[in-house]
Amino acid sequence: MTLKEIAKLAGVSVSTVSRIINSPEGSFARKEVRDKVWETVRKTGYIPNQNARALKCKIANHHEKSAKIDFVFGNKSSIIENDFFEKISRASEKQAIKLESRILHSYIFANKDFSSLKADGAIAFGFFKENELKILKTNYKNIVYAGFESIPEEFDQVICDTCESVKKALACLIEKGHKKIAYIGAFCEKESAKAYSETIKNHGLSYEKQIICSESCSIEDGFNAVKLLLESKEKMPTALFCTSDQIAAGAIKQLKKFKINVPQNISVIGTGNTELSVQITPMLSTIDFPADEIGSIALNTLLDKINKRRKFPIKIFVPSQLIIRESIANISEFF
Repeated sequence: MTLKEIAKLAGVSVSTVSRIINSPEGSFARKEVRDKVWETVRKTGYIPNQNARALKCKIANHHEKSAKIDFVFGNKSSIIENDFFEKISRASEKQAIKLESRILHSYIFANKDFSSLKADGAIAFGFFKENELKILKTNYKNIVYAGFESIPEEFDQVICDTCESVKKALACLIEKGHKKIAYIGAFCEKESAKAYSETIKNHGLSYEKQIICSESCSIEDGFNAVKLLLESKEKMPTALFCTSDQIAAGAIKQLKKFKINVPQNISVIGTGNTELSVQITPMLSTIDFPADEIGSIALNTLLDKINKRRKFPIKIFVPSQLIIRESIANISEFF
């Protein structure tokens, strides 16, 4: 399979395919075009010709093989539905192309029968229940988990430092005068919720309000969470910390419905720095996790395990960055 053939199947130019695959930030071209190109790459198992030649030399010199790798997505959601894990998986695919490793499968956890799979290893993205992790462990000798929360199984793990990111976001809000900060997140994000409670108490704040949504962390979850806040008899918080940009977008949508202005009446922070964060009004302040680095590290970590360069599992924490945009304000300016 060549770039020209990929381009023909995807209905775009050869230069567009090349730039999408090699874009450092994964942001070249419109999202629907990127999705079409990467879908074609996955279906065809594309490996550049020059890399295939380099692979033969590499195998001869270092006794390494081209690994067949599965991508396993938890939480019963597709990568198209989850912007952040889409970024990570594509970063892993880019790294695989660079290192001559073939991505054989890409699928949703809940919809796949593992018994017929013969991959050398897997990268698991997202949230998994305990029984799902056991199924993974049974079916794969080599696994790397990439996500927001540490897991108990003895897998290699590349983890976003969610606790630190929560503390960073809350510290920013508190510094801007906010003392009533509500938390909206999924019930599977236990470390984030714990970090929220600890930070509120450590700053001597008495207000602690957590609204726990479904696993999906969707726009609808944020919309419904704010509805619960508005229907309660408690005084509204001055800020919302949301564990996804989708939740934050839904929250802002509901607030607008009730003529509550962001950030004049309430500040909102999301998580993920997805494309959605700059598409909504006001543009969303959010926590940015380096998806490209996480994906590349996960792929390299898996190949190290497959090629027996180490025996014991490792856990790597990747730091975050707080991106300040239009959705938060210094409370003293309005109150």
